[in-house]
Amino acid sequence: MFETFAEQVAQISATEWIGVASGLLAVWLSIKEKVLTWPLYIICYLSYALLSWEVKLYPFLGMNLIFIGLSAYGWRKWSRTDQPETADQQIEHCPKQAWLWISILCLVSTIGFGTLFDQYGAYLAYADAFAASVALSAQWMLGRRYLETWALWILSDIIYIGLWSAQAYWPTVGLFGIFIILAIKGYREWHQTIDQRSA
Repeated sequence: MFETFAEQVAQISATEWIGVASGLLAVWLSIKEKVLTWPLYIICYLSYALLSWEVKLYPFLGMNLIFIGLSAYGWRKWSRTDQPETADQQIEHCPKQAWLWISILCLVSTIGFGTLFDQYGAYLAYADAFAASVALSAQWMLGRRYLETWALWILSDIIYIGLWSAQAYWPTVGLFGIFIILAIKGYREWHQTIDQRSA
């Protein structure tokens, strides 16, 4: 068993290691509200776009390509000032109306993309489509500095742990596990920021 695991580790591509390293650093810096998070996210998403093609996680591939655009949006929005906490960029709760649209879009895109990619032999297409829809919503919310971004990341990460572990991409499984821990940390820190502002 050890030999099998060692062989799997030895076969891990540079692309996956780059994705893991840039992803971890990007999430850490996003918790700290550092603008550098966005170019690192772009590197991570490019890496995983390539990997997802290999394992037929087509919604995940599409999600990562869209994430590159959303990262450019977040990069521009966060770069408007040297101070992250400007009047229009404070951490806040996601508005109820936005939740309604997020829910509808997640449902429609899960059914639509799940059905589409299932016809092309995608691996667990509906689970992948749902996780991708949730993650896209989380990425948009991160750009807007909505606290609940972290809850959506946790949900998506849990699903992706299952999808990637089934295909023995262990560094990526570890990455998503660490993402969950960092998302919990991010939620707590951002929630504390809101509480301090309200006090």
